[in-house]
Amino acid sequence: MDDTIVEVKCVQINLQHSREATANPMKYAADNKVDIICVQEPYIYQGRAAGIDSKYRTYTAGEAQNRTAITVRNKSVDATLISQLSEEDTIALEITRGETTLILASMYWVRQKPIQQDLTKVDMILEHGIREGVIIAMDSNARSTT
Repeated sequence: MDDTIVEVKCVQINLQHSREATANPMKYAADNKVDIICVQEPYIYQGRAAGIDSKYRTYTAGEAQNRTAITVRNKSVDATLISQLSEEDTIALEITRGETTLILASMYWVRQKPIQQDLTKVDMILEHGIREGVIIAMDSNARSTT
């Protein structure tokens, strides 16, 4: 049995649709050898997440304005979009590095949407990743009733 620890370094950021803000996490990720960036409210240009180096794989979904994205910088990390769990406000990927596989989701909760829809999506993601493990990076817009 191989007890090798596989490390995947992830960060999360909300860019508030700012073109200028996009350069900061890209520099941080390069300086700190970050493998994956989970982005909420990316800068969108011509219907695509923009400002992210094209040599990296960036995942978005849906036809409307994308409010979330995941960028995979490390070529040794395999990523597959889970289309049945992904849409404008949620990106779900199956991530594999070495012998380790997990589900990674980036979510943005819109205040005007009923919270139960987002909670149901979280349940679906957790159920999908019950064997592998799940990481969820989200901007929940402080949905607390307090």
